[in-house]
Amino acid sequence: MIAPTALNVTADVVLLLYPLPIIFMANIPRSLRYSLFFLFGLYGIVTASAIIRVTFMTGGKLLQEDNVYASALLPNTPAKISPRQKMLIVGV
Repeated sequence: MIAPTALNVTADVVLLLYPLPIIFMANIPRSLRYSLFFLFGLYGIVTASAIIRVTFMTGGKLLQEDNVYASALLPNTPAKISPRQKMLIVGV
């Protein structure tokens, strides 16, 4: 769940920052330039809200462990296992 969201946020940041120098250097009226900066600023707010949403969804633990694979290896194993049990299952 975190990897696709991180990819989306990275794409959002790239799409947000890429056109800004082009708009800054373009020979367009100042009012149009400011309105374009305003629109991209709104897009920045959307990107920030996506980052905050991911943080709240994961409970602030962006690098939490995923123990679901243990249930796939052993069908009668609970989804949440201790690190010691994980070592015994995987053999690490």
